[in-house]
Amino acid sequence: KKRPRTTSTESRIVSPSLAAAPAPPAANSVRSINIDTKTLVLGEKGVLGQMMDYTGKEFVINESFALAAHPDDQKRLAGSRLSFNKYCGVQEFKNAIFLWIN
Repeated sequence: KKRPRTTSTESRIVSPSLAAAPAPPAANSVRSINIDTKTLVLGEKGVLGQMMDYTGKEFVINESFALAAHPDDQKRLAGSRLSFNKYCGVQEFKNAIFLWIN
């Protein structure tokens, strides 16, 4: 029995249930860290409108972690090197997103 012919568009459609789920983040990935954005931006040492000591994404990520990461995340990752994509213009945290603007 012949199968009906499909168009190229129809052959590319993937059911959401068949699509692969994204891999969970690595333990030291910033995608696994909860950030208290209110503390980070407006807290006692908030960074809104303030010059930071250094430039660069790594410094900003580490400083944000030190200032506003959830205490459980700070304890879990104490002394670890945080993992993030330094080439991407958007950085996801578990509960927030940083947009890098040059």
